[in-house]
Amino acid sequence: MQRRSARLALYGVTLAVLLLTVLQPAWQFIRPEGVVGPKPSFGVAMAFLPKDDTNSFKVALTMPESTPVETTDRLAREVNSALVHHPLVTNTLSWIGRSGVADKMAMMRGTADLVGQNIAEIRVNLIDKDLRTTSSIELVRDLRPQLVAIVATYPGAKVQIVEEPPGPAMRATVLAELYGDDLEVLRSLSDRAEAIFNDTYDMVDVSTTQPEDVNEYRIIVDQEKALLSGVSTAQIGQVLRVLFEGEVVDRLHLDDEKNEVPIRVSVPNSQQLDPTRLETVFVENAAGQHLALSELVKVLPSIRDRPILHKDNERVTFVGGELAQTSQLYAIAALDQRFSGLEVGNGLSLETGNLTLASTPPDTIGKYQLLWNGEIRLLLDTYRDMSMVLGLALLLVFFLLVGYYKSFKTPMVAMASIPLGLIGIFPGHWLMGADFSATSMVGIIALAGVAIRSSLLIIDFIRENRAQGMDLQEAAYQAGVIRARPILLTTLAVVLGSSIMLTDPAFGGLAISLIFGTVVSSALSVIIVPLLYYGVEKRRADRVEP
Repeated sequence: MQRRSARLALYGVTLAVLLLTVLQPAWQFIRPEGVVGPKPSFGVAMAFLPKDDTNSFKVALTMPESTPVETTDRLAREVNSALVHHPLVTNTLSWIGRSGVADKMAMMRGTADLVGQNIAEIRVNLIDKDLRTTSSIELVRDLRPQLVAIVATYPGAKVQIVEEPPGPAMRATVLAELYGDDLEVLRSLSDRAEAIFNDTYDMVDVSTTQPEDVNEYRIIVDQEKALLSGVSTAQIGQVLRVLFEGEVVDRLHLDDEKNEVPIRVSVPNSQQLDPTRLETVFVENAAGQHLALSELVKVLPSIRDRPILHKDNERVTFVGGELAQTSQLYAIAALDQRFSGLEVGNGLSLETGNLTLASTPPDTIGKYQLLWNGEIRLLLDTYRDMSMVLGLALLLVFFLLVGYYKSFKTPMVAMASIPLGLIGIFPGHWLMGADFSATSMVGIIALAGVAIRSSLLIIDFIRENRAQGMDLQEAAYQAGVIRARPILLTTLAVVLGSSIMLTDPAFGGLAISLIFGTVVSSALSVIIVPLLYYGVEKRRADRVEP
């Protein structure tokens, strides 16, 4: 208090430490090796919500669309065999030829009602999380290389390990929405985006809504030849249905069955006929003659029509991916740099967006867009709303204190303890090995009230001492010393009350912000606030004196 240079040195050191702690989440954006990659040893990742330790997860298998169901079943059995032999897996439930139970996650991903010979899904149930030391996150991380190696033996097959999301269900954690008018350009962009996603650090389970090309054969009856041969179109259609789809020809009533049993005629998958070899199939006319089907029809090979997806009345295709360990914020920052300005053709380049605090609507007039969605949009919206709430709360508190103290400087001194809490918040997340999440922002809002209350205790005590005629320096000194005990008790109450949330995956960030922020803010407030108040009042007194 007696040496102004010492006070300024203390302020400078405190400010420098504050800037260093703020660099913990920001360093990955400015480091020389680039934004994407492993988290720095002293860094703190920013995320929406951390993953939760759950008791189950899903394994979704997708093979090329022309794959017979027997091959899909063989792959599912190999994957299932690797899963059930793990000591932490209690049982599994498999669906072949269709997706599993349509939960909220499946509906958001668009996989709730998938049907096809190339589709399979396995639900994996684990030992209760209270009875094991390995989390489901670590288990999935360990199992992924083994499952990927099994699926790699089947050309064109893909595997996705779907974990329960920590927040609202979404199509993908990292989601790129590609907008444009030309479907062929969108398909090309989707393929390029998928390759770039696969080339990104820590990116797994990359998927796209653009299906693979599937050969299709249109069989057209030659009406003139059929009429001259005495064969009707209905006869030809019936033969084709039996060959390629199967047909129920009758029903059987059994004594031990409650319902009638359909008798279905079909060709086994192993003996499916090539549509271009219809000369081996015969149809009988009214005269009892057997005519080769190839003489009565024309077979036109083509490609099956692809689905056209729309969002906000614009044509769109989705490319999504998951991250095994890192936060999506850094992966998207790197991906956005690679996609921005990507050549589309015809002198056009790809525009990227939707990474601002306000969401960006699609606009494809004369351009192609990539808008980021998924967890990054939830992160930006949450941080924006929380920051607005914090700013509004601090503004209201400031005006209340201005009205109470009849001064603008005194409220600013009281609120100086709020940024001091950041010195403890980010190092606290680093010590606990946790990401700075949305609930951590809630902790900062709660911390603001605790920090201001501690400052007001000191300021009011200084004012009471001054009202009793005590010298300014002694009044400030006594306030810091005497009010340290109630501030300590308040801090202990916050620490003990918040400690029960430390182990919770979702609310652990809130507890870390409150505990470490309150401890550091209270410890520094006892020193910084009396010094700031002393400095402000001393300058005011010096100006008043003649």
